Amino acid sequence: MFAPGGDGTHPEPMAEASARLPRIITRSDALDRGLSTREIRAHVRTRLWVPLDTGTYLTRVEEHPDPFVAERDLHIDRCVAGARRHEGSALAFGSCAVARGLPLVSGVPRLGQLIVTAGGWTGIRNGVRYRAMQVEPDHLTDLDVHGDGTTVRATTAARTLADVARTMSPADAMAAGDAALRAGMTTADEVLRILTGMRHVRGCRTAVPVVDLWDPRRETALESWSALRFWQWGLPDPTPQVDFYDEEGFIGRVDFFWEDFGVIGEADGRSKYTEPEALYAEKRREDRLRRARGCRDLIRWGWEDLRSPKDRALRLQLTAALMRHRR
Repeated sequence: MFAPGGDGTHPEPMAEASARLPRIITRSDALDRGLSTREIRAHVRTRLWVPLDTGTYLTRVEEHPDPFVAERDLHIDRCVAGARRHEGSALAFGSCAVARGLPLVSGVPRLGQLIVTAGGWTGIRNGVRYRAMQVEPDHLTDLDVHGDGTTVRATTAARTLADVARTMSPADAMAAGDAALRAGMTTADEVLRILTGMRHVRGCRTAVPVVDLWDPRRETALESWSALRFWQWGLPDPTPQVDFYDEEGFIGRVDFFWEDFGVIGEADGRSKYTEPEALYAEKRREDRLRRARGCRDLIRWGWEDLRSPKDRALRLQLTAALMRHRR
């Protein structure tokens, strides 16, 4: 099928015509650009465009090989469409964290999250929840959600983290907070300042202890969740990201090291060691670590080891190792 060319005279394939359009377009914008109602229906019928909201469409449907990325992008696009339909709304909570590239242990939220001013329409529509909330003007900004000029009104990084910390699980708050500090998006002090200013809002007081645990040295969501578990289990705080050396030189950087006990912790999930060469290299690295000065024990774990009820086994293993090697 063909659409009018850029000069209105020479037809071009519909896919090529769509490539020249914004990623998200409204029906009125499409009509203003010269498309007819019949052509819009044809784009939708052939799945070249995907309806995101009434009269709002996604013009580029890309099957990303990573299903998480595909799910995340569609989630963000639905939120952008909802924000454009409801003037004055803003991307917030877990959806804003996802749009900012921050990890959540729970994954992409089931529903998009937008806030509207008091008196605005609230409820769920097309996979997006609209919540009425008063937000300080300096807690809002414009966010380029795909790095391609697709902007939407959104809460600032600090306000987003404050809302995640008070409304989502501590594991989500730890993962997002560590990543935001590591990327230089904001500081823990700024998030704490916002929580203090909202101290009468539900969840703010219980969020503060988790924010106090944030550390930009942790490099993955699994490491962040692990550190939270250590705190919840009452274990001593390990030092994250410690370099080890031996007579051959640099061995590697370990995720956690309880120096006073000589215990190394590696939160790597094991899944990355699938090729024989990688398995051999990691086995040799582990042997060198175990022989290195200061190391008395090495314990590995992955995502499933932190989930209840399996987490009890890891807690007992770590506790026993720390007790056994107490100096």
